[in-house]
Amino acid sequence: MIRQFSINWPVFIWITVVHLLAAVGLLHPTKKGLVALVTMYVITGLGTSLGLHRYFSHRSFELPKIASYVLAVMGTLALQNTILFWVAYHRMHHAYSDTNDDPHNSKRGFWFSHMGWILMKPTSPIVMSQKSRFAKDIIADPFLSWLSKLPVYLGIQITLITLLWTLFGYEVMMWGVWVRLCVVYHNTWIINSVCHKWGYRNYETKDCSRNNLIFSISSFGDSFHNNHHAHPESTKHGHHWWELDINWYIILLLKKFKIAKF
Repeated sequence: MIRQFSINWPVFIWITVVHLLAAVGLLHPTKKGLVALVTMYVITGLGTSLGLHRYFSHRSFELPKIASYVLAVMGTLALQNTILFWVAYHRMHHAYSDTNDDPHNSKRGFWFSHMGWILMKPTSPIVMSQKSRFAKDIIADPFLSWLSKLPVYLGIQITLITLLWTLFGYEVMMWGVWVRLCVVYHNTWIINSVCHKWGYRNYETKDCSRNNLIFSISSFGDSFHNNHHAHPESTKHGHHWWELDINWYIILLLKKFKIAKF
């Protein structure tokens, strides 16, 4: 099925604003700003890669409810749409990888799979029905469903902006929010674009997925994308000793403290 797309103007404007404010933030570099960037990048990067991806989308390990909810909030702070959207679209990506039904089909070009897909909206009514179909577990959970409501989703980020600015100042807020959002966005999108175009393959999968060593640290191990597509249910994405999978070591640490199970 070929989907038609039109520009999603609210998202287009939002992404433009994020990049402009990030550029403004870069004009005022400080040590405190850099610390804020790294700190918030780790929090929201793990919330996305470890939380929204490995835990909520693939359920590749088990967590107590409270720990999973902490990861859900961390992922929500990444502002990559709601947890309901993120999980549904990622599961659709695996179900229809690199076909016309893949939300970010890499065969439509590098920039489409990188960020073009997020700037457009599918006009076919079947997309919304699939969105619900692929995220029934998220909808069924009262907290995750509440977290996916737009006022809550935006309110959490507004609270963060307010706290950083009030407690630590303008530069910390700019680097901890806007510069960080820009960096996290592109590091997440790289998995959809770069890791479907450049890299090596350990497995002959039906899609274009690749493993990319360059972004292994910034993605916390998610750039071993061919490994992941070959074994999407696996907790571990690094399949060779030299494939550094930071998320895997975090999960092992959580297991050691009897927090995670797999």
